Amino acid sequence: MYKIFVLIATSQCRTEWLIKRALLSVYKQESVEAKNVEALIIDDNIDEQEFYKIQESVYHLRNKLHLKHDDFHTEILRNTRTRYRSGTGAWNTGIYQAYEREPNSFVSILDDDDEYLPTHLWDCISRANEKTQAIFQRLFWVNEDGTVQHFALTKEQLTPEEFYVGNPGVQASNMFFKTEALVRIGGFDEALPATTDRDLMIRFLTAYKPDTIEVIESYGVKHYNHCRSKVSKDAVKKHQSLFYFYRKYKRIFSRQAFERSMERASRLFGYHPREQILICMLAKNAERTIERAIYSFINQKNVRRELVLLIGLDESDDGTEQIVRKIMRTHANILLVDVPRGSVAQKRNFLNEYVRQNFPHCVLIGRLDADDAIYSEDTLSHVEHIFEREKFDVLLAGNKQIKKGRVLNWVNRATPKLLEEKYLLRRLRAMAQNKPRAELPSCNTFITPWVEVEYPDQKSAEDHWFVVLLILQKDKIKIYAAEELIYSYYTLNGNLTETNKRAEDYKESRIRLYHFFLNSVCQGQKLP
Repeated sequence: MYKIFVLIATSQCRTEWLIKRALLSVYKQESVEAKNVEALIIDDNIDEQEFYKIQESVYHLRNKLHLKHDDFHTEILRNTRTRYRSGTGAWNTGIYQAYEREPNSFVSILDDDDEYLPTHLWDCISRANEKTQAIFQRLFWVNEDGTVQHFALTKEQLTPEEFYVGNPGVQASNMFFKTEALVRIGGFDEALPATTDRDLMIRFLTAYKPDTIEVIESYGVKHYNHCRSKVSKDAVKKHQSLFYFYRKYKRIFSRQAFERSMERASRLFGYHPREQILICMLAKNAERTIERAIYSFINQKNVRRELVLLIGLDESDDGTEQIVRKIMRTHANILLVDVPRGSVAQKRNFLNEYVRQNFPHCVLIGRLDADDAIYSEDTLSHVEHIFEREKFDVLLAGNKQIKKGRVLNWVNRATPKLLEEKYLLRRLRAMAQNKPRAELPSCNTFITPWVEVEYPDQKSAEDHWFVVLLILQKDKIKIYAAEELIYSYYTLNGNLTETNKRAEDYKESRIRLYHFFLNSVCQGQKLP
């Protein structure tokens, strides 16, 4: 028979509940062999004297029940990991202690204010076999007003996305895991002040197959949904956790799952974070132009979402960094990061990925080169309006071109014809023939964070390749060409463009792009 460790993390001086409710329910478990069950109480109280109160209370309870030393053997441990943060450090203290004592064991977790029904441990352990990694028995809530809420958990609900969107009925007190399984996934995330159960379940269900998991469709755990202080009712900590949670998982799940999850977080926890629009800028030796570019961003008006300019410093050896840092002193929404060495495409991909990983409530990622400028003060408000109206995944906009300091009369518009294969093929052929007016309005592209198409590693025209790759996905994502929208003033003779022209990369890359798209249209999509 497997050894069972019951882990009870306790805090906030809830010792009376711990003894009279949680621990008592362990001692009253039926059918299990008492010598095979060990209780580890992990003290996470701020008041260090509470540890001794727990010891004394456990001693008196065991005497009252006439328990032998080996019957439900109980130890009180101090939390040796992260303290006072939702019990995660305390849980992990218990998990690793159990693993050290008996790797081939199970851990059953119990909150200090909950209780097991009399056959819970037997119901779980009797289902265990050699391949079992976890067993979950249904629980029900007893609310403060005496009403009862049942959670009819089924095995079909045990998917990572189900726990990303919400929680179908698994929390600490009805978790029954193979100890080794928890150790392999690193236990609880101790950085989270709340939302810990959902986080653990996403990682566990990603790591283990359904045939190693059981759901018992009878009720075995009673959770008390009381009004006394607890992490789940601390709005500040809950909101901090949700931000961390979405930063951690948003890019893994779909846009639809994120929207469902956010609706639940708003409804249940009052979580209403401000959405953001991120503009990414690569900056290398741009001291002559970057101030103009940045202020074209700063001067944007009438945008409801938060605007953030993410500047990637690209090994500049002029005054670019000093100019940026001076402006940053009075504009908190401008951020500066160092980009790793590599091609321009790799650096652009780095910035896009940085946004996905660090800004969970970003809805749009755009771009602005350090020698360009946003067209007007209302441009980003127009982008925002189109996003709300069209619900696009990709936005293509136009630009006005600047050559040798002079704004050209014509507008390079993002015509919807770009989404037509024959038109785009003619346009790319003209680009390959070095006709300036055929250039795609590629620097004016916005994507949602769920669009993970990358800039291909081309020495020149990586932005044109990027737009073509996006267009090749038009059957899977919604692309909107905003013919009426001018996004930027685009400098035709920027430093990089002039360098590429001299190195022949400029023309060769455009020729390769034309043939790539031609082959993709004729033979199906291929990645470069």
